[in-house]
This record gives sequence, structure tokens and C-alpha cells, in this order.
Amino acid sequence: MVNTGPHITAVEMNNVESLILLVLVYIPTDCGSEADEDFEFVCGTIDALLTDSSVNGFVIAADFKFRLTSAKHDFISNCLISHSPTTAHVNLLDDDSFTYISDCHSSTSWTDHVMLMTA
Repeated sequence: MVNTGPHITAVEMNNVESLILLVLVYIPTDCGSEADEDFEFVCGTIDALLTDSSVNGFVIAADFKFRLTSAKHDFISNCLISHSPTTAHVNLLDDDSFTYISDCHSSTSWTDHVMLMTA
């Protein structure tokens, strides 16, 4: 297991045919430039983990706190583009799916994401 700080935990899983990196990510709900810096650091750390590993594939399960139409989604997609990620739930779930319900605003959003790549 690789613990890369307060926001990321990763573990390599090996079977006979492949080595997979499972990355679990949590981003706090803080706002402002410090939160943006934390997000960018997490994206860079994930990229470095994938670049430095000898895995055949990966799964990133994350509470990123962004919508698929946001600048943050674009940022992580661009950061990981060399690893050819697929945002799995985009292809598997309906457009009206959500992972969060706000009790105070009676609104929903899709802020938890699964990205993956397989050999």
C-alpha cells in the first residue's frame, strides 16, 4: 500500500495476468485558492503514481467534488491524458444519475467519479 498524504491511498493488486493500481482519493470541500492547489497537487500525484508504476491498468475511485462539465474535470482529464483514462460511469449510468443530495438546497450533483484504464 502506498499512502501519499491525506488525500490519496493506493495499492497495487497482482493476479496472474496483470498488475492493477487501485487509487482511492478524497478531496475536502474547502473553497478558495488553497483548495485549488490541493486539487492540482492530487492530480499531479496521481499522474506521478501511474508514471512511476509498472502496472497494466488502474482504477481511480474518487470523491473529487466536481461535475463532469467543470474545469476541474477538464484539468484532471488533461493531467492524466497520457495514461488514456476512461471515466467509466459516464458510459454506464444515465445522464440524470447523481451521487450527492443536498439537504439544504434540495439539489443533486454527480461529484464522485471512477476513472480507469486497462491493458
